Amino acid sequence: MELKEGILFDDRYLLVKHLGSGGFSEVWLVEDSKVANKRMALKIYAPGRGLDEDGIKLFSREFELVFDLSHTNLLRPSHFDVYNRSPYLTMPFCERGSTDKLIGNISETELWHFMNNVAAGLAYLHEQEPPIIHQDIKPANVMIDSNGKYLITDFGISTKVRSTLRKSVDNTKTSAGTLAYMGPERFGRENEPIKASDIWALGATLFEMIEGDAPFGNHGGLIQKSGAEIPYIKGNWSNELLEIINRCLLPDTWERPIASQIVEWTQEHFKGNKISFEKKVNYCCKCNKIIATGSKFCLHCGTAQNIETPKQKDEPAKSKSREKTEQHKNKTNDNEKQPKKDNVSKKEIKSQKSNKGKYVIAVVSFVAVVSMGLFLLKNYKKDESKTTVVSNIKIELDEGWYKYSGEVINGEPNGRGVATYSDGLKYEGDFLNGLRSGWGVAFYPDGSKYDGEFWENYQYGWGKMTFPDNSIYEGYYLWNEAHGQGEMRSASGERFVGEWKNNKPYNGNEYDADGNEVWIWNEGVRTIN
Repeated sequence: MELKEGILFDDRYLLVKHLGSGGFSEVWLVEDSKVANKRMALKIYAPGRGLDEDGIKLFSREFELVFDLSHTNLLRPSHFDVYNRSPYLTMPFCERGSTDKLIGNISETELWHFMNNVAAGLAYLHEQEPPIIHQDIKPANVMIDSNGKYLITDFGISTKVRSTLRKSVDNTKTSAGTLAYMGPERFGRENEPIKASDIWALGATLFEMIEGDAPFGNHGGLIQKSGAEIPYIKGNWSNELLEIINRCLLPDTWERPIASQIVEWTQEHFKGNKISFEKKVNYCCKCNKIIATGSKFCLHCGTAQNIETPKQKDEPAKSKSREKTEQHKNKTNDNEKQPKKDNVSKKEIKSQKSNKGKYVIAVVSFVAVVSMGLFLLKNYKKDESKTTVVSNIKIELDEGWYKYSGEVINGEPNGRGVATYSDGLKYEGDFLNGLRSGWGVAFYPDGSKYDGEFWENYQYGWGKMTFPDNSIYEGYYLWNEAHGQGEMRSASGERFVGEWKNNKPYNGNEYDADGNEVWIWNEGVRTIN
């Protein structure tokens, strides 16, 4: 059934206006024909394809747990049912929408109320038995009611339900928007969401509400896991607010505050009292403002701090994944040094050290860190008791299918395997939850071959692509597009060395087959040398 305005859904709800879509669902403003055309929000999961019987039973069982929940900062569903094999919920309609509209445009006073309300809702969820982990705290999942109160929505969707929904839809980018709010622990060996994961997501949300973007862009804890510092926040914000945000974003889960602690801090702030943090607070060596515990940079002025860190008794041995990542970094460094080997002009060196250098360094840094995160996924320590090996099983997709031989956990490809897809793609490498994630080699129907890193079926990270005409790109990818430092070499010897953006040269130099610099790229504009 195609969802569009004017349709009577389940012979009861008139679809008035499409409010939004997520990876697994659609939200509509509807009128309930059985309750005097009362307006409400209708959330439909797995629209179109629907779920199988097991999926519907799981969904129903999980949502029985949340219907008894009641808290002033939760947007509680009022009705649950299934229509055309698609589970759906009705809930109060919030005319003021989500807090997405407040990103980059919120006062500190309002942000304290936002933090208080969201933390209070999380504290209530976390106090349940068993605890309910939201798993997807972000501005789009916090609504504003008519009184200006902030309400958490989309709670109660467990990992099992998410996995079931992921199988029911075209999931090529279902988690792209959520990665920004996933803490570093979500990309390690023990990657199950915990209470502290919601706290990190809250910190990322608060950061985004101020800065207009999440602290690590769309890559979340993948970058922080490899040592990236929490970016500093610009503007005139109170020390206490910045301290709380930083504590929420600390990489170590046990160092983050719990939700009820954040509520207490906000209440002290509302009373006009100075917040007493339980750990020693450092001060910036330049501007003398508060520095978050463990932070190496000042959030206000960006000055590096002289903070000593305890030394490890024994330096841990490098993992294979870390060694491989460092090899790739060295490979990239070699590419950057290549023009010097070919005795190219000084003009190129000047170009590469232009005022775009900071941006290039930033791009190289995040893709290198993404690489390490993906390698950590590859080395995910599987529960051997649940791991089995299958041969030539057929797995249905929303569009097409693939035949798989390799390791599975709970019926899904997890680990090393080989797959042949109905569209002609052949892949050998790492799988995570049925998707190509980790390191692998893909042979595409057009004759191209990719050897490198994947994330959720996408070329994501470092890789080498060989095209049918024997040209080769070697460098970094983002969502299947060349993005970051890389080198393209044609079969006849021409090449481009530099930075790529959205699959196109952005900053760098182009050489002919004899190694002469003939073109210069500056912010996507190509000029003759």
